[in-house]
Amino acid sequence: MKKKLAVIVSLIMVLTSMVPVNVVAIAEEMDAAFESEEMKNEDVNQPETDNKEINSNDLSEENETVLETETDIETETDLETEATSEELEESSLENETETNEVPLVRLLNASEIRTSGYWKYQIDGGTATVVGYTGSSSSITIPDSLGGYTVTKIGSEALENNNMTSLTIPAKITSIGYGAFQNCTKLSVINYNAKNCAAIDYSYDVFAKAGASASSLTVYIGNTVEKIPNNLFRSYYDENYARVTRIVLSDSVQKIGDSAFRNCKDLTTISWGTGLLEIGEAAFANAESLSSVSLPAKLTTIKTQAFKNCGLNSLTIPSTVTSIGYEAFQYCTK
Repeated sequence: MKKKLAVIVSLIMVLTSMVPVNVVAIAEEMDAAFESEEMKNEDVNQPETDNKEINSNDLSEENETVLETETDIETETDLETEATSEELEESSLENETETNEVPLVRLLNASEIRTSGYWKYQIDGGTATVVGYTGSSSSITIPDSLGGYTVTKIGSEALENNNMTSLTIPAKITSIGYGAFQNCTKLSVINYNAKNCAAIDYSYDVFAKAGASASSLTVYIGNTVEKIPNNLFRSYYDENYARVTRIVLSDSVQKIGDSAFRNCKDLTTISWGTGLLEIGEAAFANAESLSSVSLPAKLTTIKTQAFKNCGLNSLTIPSTVTSIGYEAFQYCTK
């Protein structure tokens, strides 16, 4: 650098014809000036370099943090996936266990059918349910107990199509199933003694076509009965009606349930008990052959359509009656 300055000064002197004055000193001052300028430039540029290094380091740390976070997320996701897979496997095993148990339950239910003489029964809630009869007796009484268990229920279709002519239902029966005595066409006598039998579904047709081939069918309501259950002798379809011709009520009967004898088209005679207080809705509706009714002295309530569409030509209502429902005697045109 000093040599270059000397050459420049010499040229100036030649051009201007001036006497050289301490050229070296001048050259040193100029060289120092250049060095000072270079140092300033280095100071100015140094922070940028530092910043670049810092930024590079920051970026490197951030990248590491991101990588760590992604790794953590992937690890958690993998753990959750494994847990979900385990849960699905457990659920699948449970479902397979339940599926395998179903046939076993069905087999157990089938094996619960027991026999006692000619009777078939099941145990339900500590009591017996009659489900079948294989005998040939013409006079059948539902037993009070079977196998040491009190009989409380008569199952659906338990004695359907039987050729019996007489049937007795005991006092402890609380439930009668669908079509229990349907198509028992030779029935001529039914003794009903169930004290607390629950209401029967309107579509059950418990006594469908009962007595259809008999000359008459009389129903005796025993002295243990206070209420005749709803729909006991009702037929869901007109052609299936029970061929009841006569009803005899004991003095214990206080209420005749709704539709109890509805559609009993062959009914001609009712012998009322002295304790009757209420006749339910449509209890004798469509009893087309019922021509004469003289209601008992203690009766207080005749509900809606109780005798609708009956063949009445004679009717006696006692002074004790305080309520007569809508259409109670509608279409009794005779």
